[in-house]
Amino acid sequence: MEMGTFLPYVSVSLDGRSSLANLGNDILHKAGYTARRKIAESDVWPMLPAELAMRGIFVIHIDETQHLLKSAFEREKLDSSLKGLMNDPEWPMRFILSGMPETNDLLVSDEQAERRNFSVELPAIDMNQERFLVEKIIRQLCKEAEFNCEALITSDVPERIAHAANYQFGRTVEITLSGIQECAMAATSELIREHFAKAYLYHSHARGRDDMNPFLSDGWASLRPGYYIIEKEKMIGKAK
Repeated sequence: MEMGTFLPYVSVSLDGRSSLANLGNDILHKAGYTARRKIAESDVWPMLPAELAMRGIFVIHIDETQHLLKSAFEREKLDSSLKGLMNDPEWPMRFILSGMPETNDLLVSDEQAERRNFSVELPAIDMNQERFLVEKIIRQLCKEAEFNCEALITSDVPERIAHAANYQFGRTVEITLSGIQECAMAATSELIREHFAKAYLYHSHARGRDDMNPFLSDGWASLRPGYYIIEKEKMIGKAK
């Protein structure tokens, strides 16, 4: 009988409002569980081995894991829940945890977890050696949008982008996408520095302070790296 294809993993992304109960429910629903009611934390984790085994899922990716590590108590609960699934005799799971560097706090606080894991930490972008990475991000994203970016790449804008992103790979992608969005809204096919300057105004506290905008200030290199994206909670609060 033709069964079709299936994915042997699920991927969930956490936010600041995450809890262990929400994580268990998210995993369950991403695996294909269709019941709408939210299942209590004490019930959902014991359900997972059988539900995941039935669907052939043996890898779980949890992104932004640091949101569940706000206290030693929460770290201990998460650690216990993950080890419970990893040690299940019928269907042992494997986990990929990604997020900010504090995700490693889960590992160094538990000897068993530390012994079983393999960690990879992405270093900050070194623009002296890795400018080509930022160029590649800009070119590939502009190619999808059918925008021209060669003049921009030969300028110092890639350095400004990396600086605004605190030299983090993921945030460099975010900032580039923000500039491309402004370019699209301007109905032009040439990505220029002004598109990033405008995007920065929408995603930072620099409105009315051109000297604090790394895409407008001549002294951008002296500004503190980062501070690009406003936290969602702050944006919601300002809207109210």
